[in-house]
Amino acid sequence: RLSSVDVNKSKFYDNDANDGGAIYVGGAGVTNHVYSSVFERNNASEGKGGAINWIASAGHIIDSNFTDNFANYGGAVYIQETQKDHDVIVKDTEFVGNTARFGGGAVNVLNNMYMNFYNVNFTDNSVSYSASSLDSYYSSYGGGAIHSQSKAVVSFEHVNFNS
Repeated sequence: RLSSVDVNKSKFYDNDANDGGAIYVGGAGVTNHVYSSVFERNNASEGKGGAINWIASAGHIIDSNFTDNFANYGGAVYIQETQKDHDVIVKDTEFVGNTARFGGGAVNVLNNMYMNFYNVNFTDNSVSYSASSLDSYYSSYGGGAIHSQSKAVVSFEHVNFNS
């Protein structure tokens, strides 16, 4: 059975998991919401989404802060496989000092994903892996703030990228 997740005015500090350091959410046909919440120093030690691993579901991340989170992919948030008309909207949110080893220092967007950013600030997010010209496997990865691939559709309005 699928269930949706609503997180409101919550704080997640120093959590660690293989995927989704603080939260792992998902499932086709559900809607998840994160409002006015703080995610700091969370770690997806072996995988995706330092703070949140968000799979196959629509929803919102609004008025939240993601600081100093780490993962292999999506230092703060890893989002994949939503369906058309089931967007994920990120609004009035800050991403600061998040790190991914391979892709998307703050956010990694993947596979038929529809993602919209409104009034969002990205500051000092990074990818730690440096691909050499001979390393074709990892040369497609990167995106200090956002990494988008595989039919992902991403839109930006009033978004700031700073280092």
